[in-house]
Amino acid sequence: MELEYPLIRQAIDIISVESETVNNVGFVKITSFNDLTATQFNSALQTFNETNVRALLIDLRNNRSDVYSSEPVGEMVNSLMGADIVAFTEHKGGVQRDFIVTDDTRGFPENIPILILADSSTSGAGELMAAVLKSYAGAQIIGTSTAGNAYLQQTQGLKDGSAIRLTVARIILASELDYAESGLIPDNEVKMEMEVDYTIESLNRNITDPQILKAFEIIETIGRGRDR
Repeated sequence: MELEYPLIRQAIDIISVESETVNNVGFVKITSFNDLTATQFNSALQTFNETNVRALLIDLRNNRSDVYSSEPVGEMVNSLMGADIVAFTEHKGGVQRDFIVTDDTRGFPENIPILILADSSTSGAGELMAAVLKSYAGAQIIGTSTAGNAYLQQTQGLKDGSAIRLTVARIILASELDYAESGLIPDNEVKMEMEVDYTIESLNRNITDPQILKAFEIIETIGRGRDR
């Protein structure tokens, strides 16, 4: 017996950025990097800016997004730092090309402290973002060492319809911060004794995550970061 069902094809927007204001701190959780991540992230920054948050906390843990282009990381860090040539790619034969170049369209106050949560599963795009903000925006990293995946990937289609993923270049920061293989070493190492799952909505009610708690402890020592 044959059954027929009507199907509707449509584009689905993947939510990769969740945000909340917690104790007057802008908290952003980035679960992956896709075409909409930069737009979602910068929208969260605009909201935080309007509410005069005292610090920005970015959760990049368990983010295994490979780097395929300078976007969206370039668009995201551009809102948090001034004009600079930030990163290069080094290709076969030692050829270097500009990869991330920021301009003067900073959309977030310079004096707001930035803290980043990272772990061994922070790889690729998330790791690149953490490295850039550490080098150029004075961000502190809390958690454990990252994966050490400082490489540009490319997907190559094959005749049979399948595809393979190739490493085509190494990503090098102009600041000379080298995290390839070794990963980024946290400024404040905080290990997780057990996995703590949370939702953005629950943060204003109860925080049990030791890495998040450490971040808020550091924020209190830094001060408000902005005159009121």
